[in-house]
Amino acid sequence: MDISSRRTLVIPAALITLLLGVLASGPLLHARTPLAAINEPFDPATGYRIAQFRAEVPSSVAGGRMIGMDALEELIVREKPLLIDVVTNDTTLAERLRDLVRGRPPERQRITGSVWLPRMGLGRLDDVDAAAEKGKLLALAGGAMDRPMVFYCLANCWVSWNAARRAVGFGFSQVLWYRDGIEAWMDAGLPVETSPVEPDLIPAWTLKHDVL
Repeated sequence: MDISSRRTLVIPAALITLLLGVLASGPLLHARTPLAAINEPFDPATGYRIAQFRAEVPSSVAGGRMIGMDALEELIVREKPLLIDVVTNDTTLAERLRDLVRGRPPERQRITGSVWLPRMGLGRLDDVDAAAEKGKLLALAGGAMDRPMVFYCLANCWVSWNAARRAVGFGFSQVLWYRDGIEAWMDAGLPVETSPVEPDLIPAWTLKHDVL
């Protein structure tokens, strides 16, 4: 066979990143996690939710305050708070691979003007990652620790509760939790925007014990 006639298979860099991320952070990572630890919904050391994220949530978060849909609408017009979407990447493996091969990232819906910070709501963050998340929030807030910021994900989702609690722990003084989530916002016909799913961020189907 004429070597010069062979075709070179080019694998998109984003696809390689996705596959490496699956290997690094998938179920194998938790293979030695004790079953009792997996079934315990809260980390006894930190108080963050670490399992059973899609369950009934409380009506408050310590150090912050809950905000309803009508109040959030008004706040957006009046004060333009930071809107932080912490929903983890809930696209399936097949969808992500299909879109990456086609050179088109999958898309998702969020409240118009939101910023996506999916690591903020994880049950466990090491000191390096926590410092990175605080730095992102501080940059978005222009260095103002009193900038109003609203955290949301889905209805009955502890990820946004974790995120709001973590922001309070970082020292931000105006932390709001919109616990009704993106579905209620969309059902009410309120403004949303389409955003691409970043291929190197957390897929929900891999970190089973730390995300949805």
